[in-house]
Amino acid sequence: MLTEEQQKCEEYFNSTTRRVPDGRYVVRLPFREADPACKYGRSREIAENSLKSLERKLHKNKEMKKRYTDVIKEYLHLGHMIPVPENDDKQSESVYLPHHAVIREDKSTTKVRVVFDASCKGINGVSLNDTLLIGPQLQPELRHLIIQWRIHPICLVADIIKMYRQVRVHDDDTVFQRILWRDNPEDSVQEYQLLTVTFGTASAPYLAVKALQQVALDEGDKYPEAAKKILEDFYMDDLMK
Repeated sequence: MLTEEQQKCEEYFNSTTRRVPDGRYVVRLPFREADPACKYGRSREIAENSLKSLERKLHKNKEMKKRYTDVIKEYLHLGHMIPVPENDDKQSESVYLPHHAVIREDKSTTKVRVVFDASCKGINGVSLNDTLLIGPQLQPELRHLIIQWRIHPICLVADIIKMYRQVRVHDDDTVFQRILWRDNPEDSVQEYQLLTVTFGTASAPYLAVKALQQVALDEGDKYPEAAKKILEDFYMDDLMK
């Protein structure tokens, strides 16, 4: 049984999500209210102060700075982030997300993850996450998937690369996902907009998983076995069969 907010989130996804010609889904951020209070928090100054603090930390660790900069450049290269146009007039109603590094020593490839702090509150005490619907849990619990492994002699595990970033956010909502960055402290601070579902936002897990399951529903007639795996054998971005 879904709660009222969970039902609202489901209905909003179903009524606003669309698929573009390249096969990707474009989603809207599921706000609790039509006019979210987070955009009145004057978050740019907070984000700029956070950037300066980050720069001081990166200055002490050159290797960390290189890896962090590489992640930002990758966002740009893959088209997951774009500069805000110089003639932009939406700064006053935009949300700027502070960001920081998380070190993942268990990873053999990307050891540095850039995390965007959507829980950072503006001067009005409201954060982006405060205004977002979380949505219902859509997948089986992890313990159920692990128990299923016991009936198979061989187990298969796979994962979707950059799962969140495979789902686009509607252009009207990317103003709620702005960040500040510059390669060096001597440079001017530049504004960017994140174009995909962003790790760190409260609705991100729901939106990413819901989009994945929508693939199964839309393509199930052509790929029934794959659709069944998506709906029954995934935990977040991991296939566990």
